Amino acid sequence: MPNINLIQEQRLAAKREEQKARLFFMGFAASAALSLVVVGGLFVVTERASSEEASLRAKAQRVQPIIDEIEATNNELAKVSPKLTTLEDARKMTDKWVTILDHLSSNTPEQTWLTSIRGQQGDPKNPIGLTFAGLSTRQELIGEFMLRLQECPELETVNLKFSQEKPVASGSQIEFQIDSGLKDTQEEKETVKEETS
Repeated sequence: MPNINLIQEQRLAAKREEQKARLFFMGFAASAALSLVVVGGLFVVTERASSEEASLRAKAQRVQPIIDEIEATNNELAKVSPKLTTLEDARKMTDKWVTILDHLSSNTPEQTWLTSIRGQQGDPKNPIGLTFAGLSTRQELIGEFMLRLQECPELETVNLKFSQEKPVASGSQIEFQIDSGLKDTQEEKETVKEETS
């Protein structure tokens, strides 16, 4: 009888070992299956990323000529910008002179004649100085001419420098000189330049 009980215990022990082996095998099989799923998922993600990268590289190659053309255009624009700025400044100055000459043509009193207009700028921090020289028959007309010059939108600080009688072939006239400044023709102040840089 003791031998039979021993066999029974050996059978039970063998069964337990067999169950452990099955559980271990099932766990191993589940781990292997899960690993395969993870590896497969990573492979799919990697392939998708690779194909997307290839697609983006192809698009970049198609767009590269356009990018090169934009860079070339920007380089050309950088070369032309100083000339364009000079032309714009010249146009603005021409517009100023057109405004002044139009104003003079319609606002110079009768019996008052301009003999010269001079412009000069000694200090770039000051506006361009204009000198209007001429002749008139009466002092009142010179005062009226000054008042009309003050209304010109391109002139500032209109002042009479002198007026005096001058003998001419037809008798005597009053010679005069009026000084003025041309608006917005001085260099910008240093503080403004420092703030923008």
